Amino acid sequence: MSVVETGKQEKLLQRKEALERRVTGKETMVQSDRIFGWGLKAGGLLIMALFLVVLLVCIVTAWPSIRKFGFSFLWSQAWNPSRGIFGGLTYIIGTFWVTGIALVISIPVAIFSALFLSDYAPKWMSGIVSTLMEMLAGIPSIVFGAFGITFMVPILRDHLEPFLANTLGTRWDFFNGDALGYGVLAAGIVVGFMIVPLVATVTRDSLLMVPQEMVEASYALGATKAETLFFVKLKAVIPGIVGSVILGFGRAVGETMAVLLLIGNQASIPETIQDVGYTISSLLANTFTYAVIDPLYAAAEVELGLILLMMTLVVNTLGRKLLMRLMGGRLAGSVGGG
Repeated sequence: MSVVETGKQEKLLQRKEALERRVTGKETMVQSDRIFGWGLKAGGLLIMALFLVVLLVCIVTAWPSIRKFGFSFLWSQAWNPSRGIFGGLTYIIGTFWVTGIALVISIPVAIFSALFLSDYAPKWMSGIVSTLMEMLAGIPSIVFGAFGITFMVPILRDHLEPFLANTLGTRWDFFNGDALGYGVLAAGIVVGFMIVPLVATVTRDSLLMVPQEMVEASYALGATKAETLFFVKLKAVIPGIVGSVILGFGRAVGETMAVLLLIGNQASIPETIQDVGYTISSLLANTFTYAVIDPLYAAAEVELGLILLMMTLVVNTLGRKLLMRLMGGRLAGSVGGG
């Protein structure tokens, strides 16, 4: 065999080996991709399974109460563990009292803070305030509860609640009551402080997503900075603001420790803003340890937890849908001109 033929055979062997290595490498990559895809699917299915397990356990545990009281559980005020009579209306209304006060207090503060950070604050201040907001969102609720007891309760008891009773209370009974400091007002104010970072951050991000072309067009038509902000940018991100408020509602409706320390924990429906009350989450945190002794008692409290779970699920779903509409749906298309 000549030297030329030997060289050709060696080149053919080298090409064959390279082709085999390339095919083997592709097979390995395909196999790795499949394993990675299976891992991602397993993670997603695990999250779904975890939620379904929690939901199923709540339904099974609450079933004795659901079967005995039916829908009347939702509008009955009776709560007598010794007689085995349970109704959740008192705690449902207390939950909405605290959540409503928190939203009324937090929404204006959060929106004006977001407007300031997006358009008026210097860059150095915007960064500092944004970092402080993120830190504020991460503070444990028990710390907010302690802050409420040591700071908010004395102010409410000695100053704000008497002032409300002597001014607005002379015309509307809604503002009357015993100036105790503790109650739905104190709990609502502190929970409002807790959800301000969430609402403000989402609103600010929504404002920053408004296309610059819209802003420049508004300036070109002679609008001032304030007019552009209120009539162009703010109008464009209304779904984002509504979504952030709904997410704030979902956070406030399940708040536990701060509410437990401040609401007064009395099983009565508040009639005025100064009354004490009870929420679903504070009731569960306060009494569930004793409720497990009686199966029906435990079932009634788990049914309250199931109601809270469904409320949070529905509210968070609506909020996220609105935010997705702003970020990638019809609103984003129309704002971007597409």
